Amino acid sequence: MAKLIGRVVHKLSAFDLHIKYKEQILTFYKEIINHTDEENALQGILNLPCFNLLYKDKVNSQPPSTA
Repeated sequence: MAKLIGRVVHKLSAFDLHIKYKEQILTFYKEIINHTDEENALQGILNLPCFNLLYKDKVNSQPPSTA
């Protein structure tokens, strides 16, 4: 599931639509880190920092009035 969400967000980012669901995506990966299945937890651990960087870059690149 974590891999699938990562692919969907990657596709959404091409159109800047991932910003609309920022909180839900970050919450999903924060929660998946505590999953009992190791593969899912690993996907969360690997992807959460990437999404944090993605959103940090997007927020910092917008004009101050829209951030």
